[in-house]
Amino acid sequence: MVAEMNLKVREHLMGRTGPVTAGLAVFGAAIFLLSQVSLAAGEGYNFTGLWNNQRGSTLEVVPEGNRIIGTFTTAVVKTKTCIGYGAPVIGFTNDNALSISMTLEGCGSPVTIGQTGILMTGEDGKEKIKTQALVQYNGTENWNSQILVADYYQRVK
Repeated sequence: MVAEMNLKVREHLMGRTGPVTAGLAVFGAAIFLLSQVSLAAGEGYNFTGLWNNQRGSTLEVVPEGNRIIGTFTTAVVKTKTCIGYGAPVIGFTNDNALSISMTLEGCGSPVTIGQTGILMTGEDGKEKIKTQALVQYNGTENWNSQILVADYYQRVK
């Protein structure tokens, strides 16, 4: 299943062209190169599992070494058909840091998302992933085509 999802993500990205896809490809390449600095890192950190953020969205993470694949299911989005849609996620870890990318194109949204974050222990003693995301809308560049978002994910299981 992991290999099938990875193949679908690759096929999806390889079949796309344009400025948003080009930007995503550059972002992904940069993340890959940065992650190669320490391939053995992350052995003490466990991102595996289901995580829930304060908005009710979920992130299911399946690491493969320092690579991450998984599913992001949104609970809040402008394109209502995307609520509950499981978007394929691909990314990398480096110790307690992670980076992930996804698109909501499969449910009719013009959004591509890049997130970075750190695995940490919150003040309540529970594991959390603190993230910052750049939400990029495709189309023309205007005042609201890029949105920065901060989220806290808490481990569900």
